This record gives sequence, structure tokens and C-alpha cells, in this order.
Amino acid sequence: NSHIRCLKLKNNASKIEDKKWARREWLASAALMAVAAGTLALGIALKSENMKNARMEDAMDENAEAFNGTEDAMGESAETFNETEDAMGEDAETFSETEDAMGEDAETFGETEDMALGEQEDLPEETESMTVEEYLSHCEKTTGEDLARNPEKYIGKDILLEGKFNILSDSIVIDWFADSGIIRVDYEGKAIDVQGNVVGNVMSGDYGYVAGRYGGEDEWGTRYIDAEIIILDNGTEENGEAAGKAEDEANAAEQPEDFAIPAGIYRNDQLFEGRQALLTLTYFEDEQIGVEFSTEPQSNSIALYGFRIDDRTIEVAEEYTGIIVTLAWESETEVTVSCSEEFTGMDSQLFQEMVNAHYSLALED
Repeated sequence: NSHIRCLKLKNNASKIEDKKWARREWLASAALMAVAAGTLALGIALKSENMKNARMEDAMDENAEAFNGTEDAMGESAETFNETEDAMGEDAETFSETEDAMGEDAETFGETEDMALGEQEDLPEETESMTVEEYLSHCEKTTGEDLARNPEKYIGKDILLEGKFNILSDSIVIDWFADSGIIRVDYEGKAIDVQGNVVGNVMSGDYGYVAGRYGGEDEWGTRYIDAEIIILDNGTEENGEAAGKAEDEANAAEQPEDFAIPAGIYRNDQLFEGRQALLTLTYFEDEQIGVEFSTEPQSNSIALYGFRIDDRTIEVAEEYTGIIVTLAWESETEVTVSCSEEFTGMDSQLFQEMVNAHYSLALED
């Protein structure tokens, strides 16, 4: 029995040893499989990296070829630039020679100072070497009517205008009562007379000439001229109006000597249903007159400014459009307003009716 137990123990030990070896072999196999899988993954990663590097090398080769092409083009451009620079150098020499010649001409112009009008204000930059007489000859003489008919013909040109000056909202205007409409005169200097003597500021009623660059219309539709010189010749106006003097005197004789146009509020109760049309007349300095049209109850109003042209008539104009409105007094308390031009914009129909109506002075109780 003891011998049998020994055999069983040996047999059991042998089986245990076999199981240990089987377990070692399985662990070794698992380790080898893990190593193989890692090696495979590493190989795939290396292959992917190699393919990526190959593509980058191809792209770099293409970029290098493109860069070489660009470098060649830049080389050609540099050669062209050098040729252009040489040409510019030649032009610069020619320009210097022309500038020297112009300088000699300018000196010649500057020596011519004795003239009928004498030395005056600075002239336009491009003609600053001209005398006043030469600049006036350089300007194209025209009229307000021609400017109204053919404005594009004169825009940007130096022109000479003759007419009567007025002051409107601190601005000089010319041809206030002409059918062609007013022209604003942008000028900051002093006016002179025909002998070249400095007269001073332009005042309402002055007559004479303005020379400068015509600019067309501003953003408000008002025509204007950038004036360089204004010459007053009030005697010319007197001579020009001499023919009508007798008629004016006759008309004045028919008018009462004490006739005056009263300032104040004039009304029209029939023009609009449910409200009154009002005309407010105000006198300002320099004989300027303001006329405001409005309604009561209040609505949008319009203000116009102008001057008295005879004992019974006032003409006013809208500042930006130049629309002229005439007010004719039948007596000291009755006035008829008329306007042949059309207003536009907000309340244009309202204003159109108000400037073509009859008004009576509102007398105080």
C-alpha cells in the first residue's frame, strides 16, 4: 500500500509539472502574439509615415520648381524696372529743363506791374504770375443767362460776370433779380474800383464785375463761382439805367411820397379750410427783407430773403433753390404774392398755394 501511494504521489507530481509547463507555454505564446501585433502596428505606422514623407518631398519639389519660375519672372521684372527707372531719369532731366524755362517766363510776368488796375489780390495758382489785367483777359466773359442755358460749358473755367451784387445770409450773390437766377460769389477779399483802388467790402446794390473759377452747382443746387477778384463800377449801372430814369421818375410821381410797406403779419382766411395762411414781413440791416410763409394752426414754414425793388414791390428768394417770389402792394395793407416756379419736396403743394395768393395786414384792435 505504501508503494502504491508513492506511485500515486509521483503520478500527481508529474501531472502538476505538466500543467505548469502547459501554462508557461501558453504565456509564452501570448507574449509572442503580443510582440507580433506590436511589430505589425509599428510596421504599418512606419509605412504610413514613409508615404507621407514621400508626398511632402514631391510637393516640395513642385514648390521649388514654382519658386524657380517666380524667381525668373522677378528677374525679368527687375530688368524692366531698371529700364523704366532709366527712362524716368531722362524724363526728370527734361522736366528740370522745362521748369527752368517756366521760371524764366514767371520772372518776365512778374516784371509787368504797371497797369491801369495796379497791384491787387492774389490770382489763381496756375495764373498767379499774371497781372490783374492779363487775368481778366484770360477769363471768358459770359452772362448769367448763358450759364443757366449751358452750365456744363463753363464748369471749371475762369469766367467774367457783370451784374448787380446783393448780400444774402452773409453771402455775396449776383444777378439776384435776373430771370436766370442768382449766383453765389465765394470771395474773402476786398473789392476794388476800375482804377485799381481798394474800395472795401461788397455791399447790397453795388454794381460791377466778378472774375473767378465757375464751380457749377453745390449740393443744394445753388450755382456758385470761386471769385478771385471783384471790381466795382457803380457808375456803369447808372449809365446803363439812364434810359429808364424818366419812366421811373414818372412812376414815382404817381405814387404817394409817404407810401411805406409795413412790417408785420399779413393774413389770408380763405386759402385753406380750417386754418389761416400767414405772411410775416421783417426788415433787417443793409435793407435786406425777410418773408416767412406759415399757417395757423402751425405747420412747416418757409423763409425767403430779398430786397425792395421799388416803392410797392419786394422780391425774395429761397436760399438754396433760388426760387423767386414777388410781393406787390396795392396799398399799405394789401399785398398780392406771385411765383411762376414750382416748389418741390415736403409741403411743396402747400407752399405753392401760399406764394400765389392775396394777403391783408392784420391790424391790431
